[in-house]
Amino acid sequence: MTIAVIGDLCPDVVVAGVPTRGRELSFGQAEELVTSTTATLGGSGALTSCAMSGVGAPAALLAVVGEDAFGRLSLELIRERGVEVAEVRVDPSTPTGSSVILVRQDDPTDREILTDLGTLASLWPDEVRAALERREPGFVHVSSFFLHRRLQPALAGILADQ
Repeated sequence: MTIAVIGDLCPDVVVAGVPTRGRELSFGQAEELVTSTTATLGGSGALTSCAMSGVGAPAALLAVVGEDAFGRLSLELIRERGVEVAEVRVDPSTPTGSSVILVRQDDPTDREILTDLGTLASLWPDEVRAALERREPGFVHVSSFFLHRRLQPALAGILADQ
């Protein structure tokens, strides 16, 4: 039984140890040193499908990435985790979305997430309907509903047809 995940696929750039000392970020061309910066797999849909794949459930992701370095990185990282990506569309006209996550130095449980939607809101109802018909999944999971602006009005009908 394949699980289809309708979602988002993007990199997260995590900046840890952002110095705030209990204050707001300093702008005005101020340079601050941080603890580390990493690029990792992001997007709720991507992470959900990876978790499913990680416990042995066949997972297929329906998402959109751009034809750019972030898109290539995201596809490489999710393929490494065993997720089926045949239904991930590459859009050459829109850059891949991304999130920059700022983690406070004085409170690593507090973070600010800056998200560029890019392709994250680019799934079309017709492509989702067609992908679900091709796959005939045993279960469909929709992640980050608020991001799917093009898909939202038709999603209830698409899911009712499953």
